[in-house]
This record gives sequence, C-alpha cells and structure tokens, in this order.
Amino acid sequence: MKFVAISFDTSILNDLRHYSNLSELYTVNPQDFLKQSKSDKSKYYINLVTQDFELRKKISQHLSFLNYNRFSVVHEGSCVTASTVGDGSFIYPNVTLYPDSIIGQDVIVHSNSRISHNSVIGDGCFIGGLVNISGSVKIGKYNRIYPCCNIIDKICICDNVVIGTGSTIKKSIHESGTYSKLSDKIKKII
Repeated sequence: MKFVAISFDTSILNDLRHYSNLSELYTVNPQDFLKQSKSDKSKYYINLVTQDFELRKKISQHLSFLNYNRFSVVHEGSCVTASTVGDGSFIYPNVTLYPDSIIGQDVIVHSNSRISHNSVIGDGCFIGGLVNISGSVKIGKYNRIYPCCNIIDKICICDNVVIGTGSTIKKSIHESGTYSKLSDKIKKII
C-alpha cells in the first residue's frame, strides 16, 4: 500500500510528513495528478493543495470520479471523540472536535482549532489555526477560514466563502465571496 500526497512543495506537505506515522509518503504534482486516468487500488491519496481552491476542487472531483482511495491523518494530540472525520482529511495537533461534529472529505484543520457539537464542515474546507466554531454551525464546501476567527453558534455559511483572519461571524453568509473585518463590522470585500 502506497500513500500519496497531491501537493506542491509546501509547508502543509512538510507538516504531513512530520505529524504522520507514514514510513513512506510519495508526492505527485497536482497538474500531473489531473492527467491520471486509471485507478490504482494499491495507492491512497490526500489532497493538500490550498493555494488555488479551484485546483483543490478539481483534484477532489478527480479523486471521486476515478474512485481513488483516500487516507486521513488525525494527529494523536487531537481530541476527536464521538465525531466523524471524512476520508482524505488532515487534522493537526491540538484540535478539538466535540461530539457529533462532522468533518467532510478532504478537509484540513490546523492546530489549536475547536469545532463544537453538532457542527458540520463541508468537503474541501481549509480551517486555519486558532479558529473557534461554536455549536450547530453548518459550513458549506470549499471554504477557507483563516486563523483566529470565531463563528457564533447556529450560523450557516454557503459554499466558496473566504473569511479573513481575526473575523467574528455573527450572521449566516448566503453569498459566496471574501468576507473580512473592516472596523467593527464584517463586510464582503470581493
């Protein structure tokens, strides 16, 4: 069995090497991966592309289309009791996933983040470090939530949303785009 990271040479790839117990981890360039057309059941993949979310989405779709196996890495220093972690996800150290939280497929959750009870994180999301997601939050697919954000309970966030560093989200977001703290209010900036 071979473990393959679909990644450019980035810090997330180095983190995966450092935090996982995988004796051998191969890498493939994302563009080269998209050219593959046959599934190899002896290989397990993880999507580590985070710079370009359209490319991240294409890779996840290609993995699903060809029915490739995925592998997840949950650091032993994280607390994930009674929660669900989807295939292809990477959970860093010191992450707390409270009971009945659901992490979708191909999600990356950085260190010291907390996802409370009954919250759902959609496929392909990137959750930065020190993010606090309160209870019963629903986050759509392919969202980026940058470090030090707070999301208040019972909020819904649609797909393809970027939330800037240090923002506190108090209302649901129904339109894709980039949101950030400007003075004391959250505004859509793109």
